[in-house]
Amino acid sequence: MTNINDAAEIIGRYVHPDFAEEAARDLAAEGHLTPAPQIIRTVKELEALDPETIVQRRPQYPGQYSRTEIAGNLAYAVRRWGTTTHLPTVVVATAAQVRAARKALEEA
Repeated sequence: MTNINDAAEIIGRYVHPDFAEEAARDLAAEGHLTPAPQIIRTVKELEALDPETIVQRRPQYPGQYSRTEIAGNLAYAVRRWGTTTHLPTVVVATAAQVRAARKALEEA
């Protein structure tokens, strides 16, 4: 079940159910719903991401902190050293969100 479905179910408790899904989609389109977590488990999934997407990978060694980096750099490391020890990883921010944040900072 996606966040849109969850929101539609809750909205449907208070308004007519025919409008609940549309309201939930509008909320999602305007960025008011958090996206469902996206877990990247394979190299193919990692390479399919936009290179500017921010991902957080698991610690490589015991006692090491998890690292946050852009998907392009992680994909390069995985291809270069042929390792999958960095997987699974989770998407922290999509490339569109990164570009929007960068644009907002430049305008400030």
